[in-house]
Amino acid sequence: MNRIKYLFFIPLFIFISALLLFINVPLNSVRNFVNFALAQPVASFDLLNLNESRPELVGAYLTLDKIKLEEMWELINNNLNISLNPVKIGIIDTRLDGGHPEFEGVNLRGSASDLSLPQGLLSFLKDPHGTGVTGIIGANNVLGTGGTIPTTSPHMNGIISGVSRLNYTIEFRGANIPNLRHAKKSITDLAEKNVSIINYSLGGNLSTFLGREILTLRKKIEKHGDILFIVAAGQGNKDAENISPANLGEFLDNVVSVGFVDNQDTRIEIEGQSSNFGDAVDIAAPGKEVYVPSFFDEPLDFDDYQLSSGTSFSAPMVTGVAGLLKAINPLLTPAQIKHIITTTADPIFTTDSNEITKTLGSACDDGSPTFRGCRLNALAAVCDSLVLDCEPKGTLIFEDDFETYTLGDLAGQGGWEPLDPSFPFDTSVHIVDTQAFSGNQSIEQQYIDHRAIKRIDTPVEHGSVVFWSMVQNRIDSSFQLSGNANSVPVCGLKFDDNNVSTIAGQGAVIPNTASLQLNVWRKTEIQWNAEDNTCRFSINDGEFTPWLQALTNFTNVDTMALQANFPGAINQNMYYDLVQVFEF
Repeated sequence: MNRIKYLFFIPLFIFISALLLFINVPLNSVRNFVNFALAQPVASFDLLNLNESRPELVGAYLTLDKIKLEEMWELINNNLNISLNPVKIGIIDTRLDGGHPEFEGVNLRGSASDLSLPQGLLSFLKDPHGTGVTGIIGANNVLGTGGTIPTTSPHMNGIISGVSRLNYTIEFRGANIPNLRHAKKSITDLAEKNVSIINYSLGGNLSTFLGREILTLRKKIEKHGDILFIVAAGQGNKDAENISPANLGEFLDNVVSVGFVDNQDTRIEIEGQSSNFGDAVDIAAPGKEVYVPSFFDEPLDFDDYQLSSGTSFSAPMVTGVAGLLKAINPLLTPAQIKHIITTTADPIFTTDSNEITKTLGSACDDGSPTFRGCRLNALAAVCDSLVLDCEPKGTLIFEDDFETYTLGDLAGQGGWEPLDPSFPFDTSVHIVDTQAFSGNQSIEQQYIDHRAIKRIDTPVEHGSVVFWSMVQNRIDSSFQLSGNANSVPVCGLKFDDNNVSTIAGQGAVIPNTASLQLNVWRKTEIQWNAEDNTCRFSINDGEFTPWLQALTNFTNVDTMALQANFPGAINQNMYYDLVQVFEF
């Protein structure tokens, strides 16, 4: 009889422990009915559309531009040269409300019980946890796939679905009361389905009982070394070294243990709970009041969502980014993905003497005496050398996205000037019909034969310039660099009717740029080295050209010039955005 009682309380204890992994904050109890007049939003992501009407709901994703999701999505979506491979992600959690509109069109796989909430006598076990976790990873993106939603829609999108061309599958395994036996069985099943990544946002407090079961779970994870496991570190305000399976992040290359911070990178307390910490935690991600789908009850409105907090909801943010890394480079191993995500994270700091030793990752340690952990940076992760290799190496010394400028004449704004004031300037700050790469404003040049120049305050001997450009009509335009107090033309790129060619060497056409596509933003990088008087070029993060001889010898680069030429009687529209200069 005593043994029967013991067996009865084990699943109950597991259930209570799992609940400690997350805290849910319901949205406003007043129902916010959606205006279903299909006014097409300007945004290309459901989350950005939501940000326009209810910015207070999307802080964990977008506030202060901490994890750079929008920039990551735009980088990948605007670069048609990036090959995206299908990716399959496994999730082990509570049962899913598969009928929620956020999952319409998503390739969700699992049994009927996995993908539906408990009913009848078991309806008291309904739990929105699995629905919220899945939404962060893979909720659909209606706007990103050509659909329409109201400007006041509650729709969000997942991290994976922010990339519109990606074919992704979510293999979901849910349970009424998650336990270690279900977890181990699910891992075996998901491995047979060839998933690359498994998100496990449960079980972070299973430290004081069922030791044998925990050991077998570890062996199961070790056995499947070709799968990356993203696990929640839990929020018991404890050293995760003694918490399983969160502590596996310290010992296994295929486990990432995720803590949580708020939007100011602080390990805060929420309803008496704060993130676990210590050497076992590999990285932190936003986990305070994360907007997620909840139980769905028609019609769709904000009551079908909630704000959830905890490591259960910071872990799937890391899972979503890991899935994109795998889609871009399917040859990456779990250890490589873990290394990329943790080393490209942003260092976070504290001056609180009680917090300084409660670390949230160490791979991004910059040596600062106030360093306390690493917070996810999605853009930096996809720009790693093993993924897109798109981050220019060096120190950023100049950046301009034109967002603070007044619409109209560029002259006199931000140091941009006409080379010859006697010519009409015809270079303006403009809002383009196609959304600018960064923000809403960009620079427009039309057909007058003239140059807009910007002098670099600190001349650079060895460095690079990165900029985005878009052709709207027929063009004959160029981006040029000069040095030695603007007296020496160094190198540049010419955009003509059909291709992009170098202004250096013999003027070679850069591969894969023939037949320029209109209304598509292109990323360009020009590197120079005054020591040997050479330049090289890359478009859309493709391979660099060989180092080409500059137009003349130079000692530094100190001026950028945007030049529009006169192609007959046909107008041209050339746009530039987000210009950055790096010094090596």
